[in-house]
Amino acid sequence: GRNVEGSLSLVKYWLVRMLRKLDLPARHIWIRGLARGIAIYHTGLSKPYRDLVETMFRQGLIQMVMSTRALSVGVNMPCKSVVFLVDSQYIDPVEYRQMSGRAGRRGFDVTGCTVFCKMPLSKIARLTLSPNAPLIGASALTIDSVLRALTLYNMAHDKAAVRRCVERWFVLPTTRAVS
Repeated sequence: GRNVEGSLSLVKYWLVRMLRKLDLPARHIWIRGLARGIAIYHTGLSKPYRDLVETMFRQGLIQMVMSTRALSVGVNMPCKSVVFLVDSQYIDPVEYRQMSGRAGRRGFDVTGCTVFCKMPLSKIARLTLSPNAPLIGASALTIDSVLRALTLYNMAHDKAAVRRCVERWFVLPTTRAVS
């Protein structure tokens, strides 16, 4: 139908763009992998190739993506399962949660699956059982943010709730003493 035609034309656009920009032959191993629904993804790859992988993944044309932690931040590519193939000194509880959080697609999967290979059980336990690190942030105080807060307060029925929200919104960043 029309949706499939739209998907294929979008993929064709990104494929032609990538081949032209990278001067790759159509039989390149990356292209053969994509034709089979298999992709690789990491920041060292060209932007046109990563764009093509993201597009094909969102269209349901990629079934497997082998990646570094590049997919864990800033790329919306949720999947059924996430597999950690080897232990890495760079995987900490925060990184683990970010990467494993890709498992389970909202609206498609009831649960997601995380698989560990070649990783010590003690590290798996540390990654999965560590408490979440507290997130402490602060919004920049600008004229626009103050005007938005005042407008919200003026229009609200529950002024106390808005006041609490705004107080949390403009919390000052905290620092920890390093010993």
